Amino acid sequence: YESAVDNIDAQSFIYRLPDISGAGSEAPEIEPPLPEDDFFSESHLENYILANWGEIKDFNEYEIVQGGAKNGGQFPTDVGIIDILAKHKNKNEWLVVELKAREGRNGDDAVGQLLRYMGFIKEKLAKNGESGKGLLITGKEDKKVKSAISVVPDAEYKIYSVKIAYENFGLRTIGKK
Repeated sequence: YESAVDNIDAQSFIYRLPDISGAGSEAPEIEPPLPEDDFFSESHLENYILANWGEIKDFNEYEIVQGGAKNGGQFPTDVGIIDILAKHKNKNEWLVVELKAREGRNGDDAVGQLLRYMGFIKEKLAKNGESGKGLLITGKEDKKVKSAISVVPDAEYKIYSVKIAYENFGLRTIGKK
């Protein structure tokens, strides 16, 4: 399974399946497809963002601060685990990214979590005039979250969406002459 990314930002992800119609080529193993409008879990969203970090407009000026996971995420703190922590390449600025899957998450908890991590950055990591920003990314709009984040000057709220496009996707007949 191979994905390619076109015109990506934190709110829109496009997946493309490889062309398997070539004569004589073996079909690649393809993982089960994602639902058309969601990631299976927060970890899938996190892995996707981290794998495509430099291509996502909102993140390309930040460098990931290595966390506990192999992919770079899951930065441990004494107030919880930050999904993604990054530092601006040119400014004295930290970025906390908190991710929430589409279903089963309380918006108030998500906002509280983001603010707690932003507070941790301010108290423990920011030095010499460094600042911190927070970004909450969810799969479904929540009016309560939008309202709460609107009064936090250094926090943003974005909603991701997944779009699947099938291009040059052809079937070949196996065993037929």
